[in-house]
Amino acid sequence: MKVAVGSAGPFHAFDLARQLERLGRLEHLYTAYPSWRVSGLPKEKVSTFPWLMAPAMLANRFGFNRVRDSLNVPMIETFDRWMAERLSPCDVFHCLSSFGLQSHRAARSRHGAITVCDRGSAHIEFQDEILREEFARFGAPYPGIDPRLVERELEEYAFCDRIFVPSTFAMSTFVAKGVPREKLRLNPYGVDLAMFHRETEKRSDISRAIRRNGLAAEGSALPVRSDVGN
Repeated sequence: MKVAVGSAGPFHAFDLARQLERLGRLEHLYTAYPSWRVSGLPKEKVSTFPWLMAPAMLANRFGFNRVRDSLNVPMIETFDRWMAERLSPCDVFHCLSSFGLQSHRAARSRHGAITVCDRGSAHIEFQDEILREEFARFGAPYPGIDPRLVERELEEYAFCDRIFVPSTFAMSTFVAKGVPREKLRLNPYGVDLAMFHRETEKRSDISRAIRRNGLAAEGSALPVRSDVGN
């Protein structure tokens, strides 16, 4: 079985691709990140399309938020078209949500591939609702999720054979929104223990810094939502 992976940015997709390559299962990785930002994979198995991602990254670094936001949807749509045109034969096409609507269609129609939408959060409509509630709680204006992205995600949810989610909480939001339970797969994220491990002394330093800056009291005053699970 060969798996093609698509993601505009690294997120956990680059780690997924590296592990698939280790197991001899990676067909190809498609990303909007520049090639020099992709490591640990054979160059011939990586295709990059950085022409809109690079300007968006620069705009974000220098605080040009309007420029960054204006590039977001065009970048996603252009990346998706580019990926769909080049998608190599594969048995499974695994793409992070919102990035692969046309590519999922191409994977199924051209290669008969199983299509996987990898959603690293709650159902996008639930996410929009809960963010709106929290902004209102603090009296802050909520810009909302771009309706074009919401529509793309909903189409992906409906089209794809499987939807991967990282937690039981995320899964529950999909079920609540009417997505068939049999389409969902719980896929908790792993951890690289070489990068993340127990360091008691540093934890103690962090704890002292929190107490010194009065953050512990503020944290205890934050409201706790009883409807939020894992």
